[in-house]
Amino acid sequence: STGDSLAGLAKKVTGVVAAYAGFSQAKAFVTDCVTGVMELERANERLGTLMMNVDMSRLPKYLNVSPLKLRAKGVQSVQSRVCNLADLNPQITVNAMKDSLRRAFSAVYGLPVSPLQLTEADRAFWQSEEAKMSEPEWLYGDVKVLDFSKEMRFGWGTVRMDYSLSWDKQSVQEIQLWTDGLDAEFLQEVPGLLRGCLMNRDRILARLSMSDEASPRIADDIAAMLLPA
Repeated sequence: STGDSLAGLAKKVTGVVAAYAGFSQAKAFVTDCVTGVMELERANERLGTLMMNVDMSRLPKYLNVSPLKLRAKGVQSVQSRVCNLADLNPQITVNAMKDSLRRAFSAVYGLPVSPLQLTEADRAFWQSEEAKMSEPEWLYGDVKVLDFSKEMRFGWGTVRMDYSLSWDKQSVQEIQLWTDGLDAEFLQEVPGLLRGCLMNRDRILARLSMSDEASPRIADDIAAMLLPA
């Protein structure tokens, strides 16, 4: 299955890391590597990062993880969860790692690996995407200071909701949402679906079910979070 292939790939990549960093150091994170890949496969997402020689003191600036998520994982900080490969093997190089990863992918999937050749249209597209993602509007959105703010951790991710209610507290006037949940398509629709919605569980669930990407589990959690205890 795809999951088995990805798990195999995780083991292969871990083997590559071990070849450079030493098997004693790599052994400790084999299980986490495979488990993480399998979890992401179940979510239909694939994500991974290999840090060669990153300035670890700057990591919290770029990975601003919610304390709720850290507590759920049983760790004290972002830095405690990661390390630089150069710390394990000072001789490691980016080019050598690239070559090893190519060979690992080829071995797992049984196919030759060749560099992707970008066309001028490809370069133009990525340049436009880079420009768009550098704009403050894209990075921060239309952030407003609202009356209420709640943050909670669920099985599907951490979510923060800022919202304001109508003068009679009967409906949602404005709402903003930030989350690390993988159901991005649905979660991005939540604020638009809930603006103007009555503060009633059935009405909230009905609004959220209007999305083609709706998740009943997430909708239940959003409703419970939004309504008074």
